[in-house]
Amino acid sequence: MARQPTAAEIIACLPAADSFARIISHETTGSTNDDVRSLLSAGEPSPALVAAATQSAGRGRRGNLWQNTPGAPLFFSVGLTVTTDPALRSMLSPAAAVALAETLEEFCQLPVGIKWPNDLVVEDRKVCGLLLESMPNGSIVIGVGLNLNTTDEWFEKNELPLASSISIDPADRTPLLAALASSLLGIEERVAESTELQSAFDRRDVLVGQVVHCMDGPTPHTGRVHEIDLIRGLTLDIDGDRLLLSPHTIRVLP
Repeated sequence: MARQPTAAEIIACLPAADSFARIISHETTGSTNDDVRSLLSAGEPSPALVAAATQSAGRGRRGNLWQNTPGAPLFFSVGLTVTTDPALRSMLSPAAAVALAETLEEFCQLPVGIKWPNDLVVEDRKVCGLLLESMPNGSIVIGVGLNLNTTDEWFEKNELPLASSISIDPADRTPLLAALASSLLGIEERVAESTELQSAFDRRDVLVGQVVHCMDGPTPHTGRVHEIDLIRGLTLDIDGDRLLLSPHTIRVLP
């Protein structure tokens, strides 16, 4: 397991030392999302960043467990106060996915796809997941788990054939963490430029044209993805008919 950087080491890699009002770095914690929620609930200022080398209770969408992997994974959460129109809030998660994908592409020099709504993939295998949670006070918490320097053999041995990892120089781990966390600070501005955000998403989308199995609440559907609109949701072609599924209720199955 890679040594977890200190808060001071993270700050040294940020574009500006005051990018975050509060930064905490743990060797291990339960959940970085829960840690950020606790900070903001206690009145701590935002933006806040909590990072950890491992989590004992990390989670993805709908409570799915995020598994710790060997190597040098990144786990971190960013807390933001946002004023985005409620009608546009469904765009915040894909805006975060685009920001993370762009940063990984620039930092690691490899193409990154987005499996709507919240997975980043390289060569059709998941390398990163994110979870956006809203708080009663209007703040949001964005949790990120990124696999780094884990072998394909480990994923195969643990029956995770759809997962993979990005290889980086261990010395680049802290600069990458700082770059990824900083990229999330501008997602409200990305949502405000919705046409540009949609285009950036479309260039990285990996689902349009694919046959998918999904759940809309308790109801299963299978069809070919016709379109993903970041506000309206996902449109399926099913036996010649088109069905629009809301981003608030749909779950695309592996």
